[in-house]
Amino acid sequence: MEITDEEIKQLEVLLPDAIKFAHQLHMDQQQQKLQLEMEKEMAVYEEKMRSWKRSKEHQMEIEFGDKPEYGFVKDAGEIRRSRLRPYSTGRANISKI
Repeated sequence: MEITDEEIKQLEVLLPDAIKFAHQLHMDQQQQKLQLEMEKEMAVYEEKMRSWKRSKEHQMEIEFGDKPEYGFVKDAGEIRRSRLRPYSTGRANISKI
């Protein structure tokens, strides 16, 4: 069985589309794998942040407890609570942790 010049030309025309399709298929698979890995890492990070926040809130409760808040104590407590807010809303800057 011999391949004719016409068949070779047809294959040459189809080759760029075949390469593009194969590349896209491969990249989609790689992106899906990466996405799954990143979602797992994000879940671990979020749990660590929730744990850290609970720990800090507990620490503040021990430190300030049932003391009435006024003056400097009130300001100090509010400053510490304001530092925790970005972590509870998910807007924390990771580089500052």
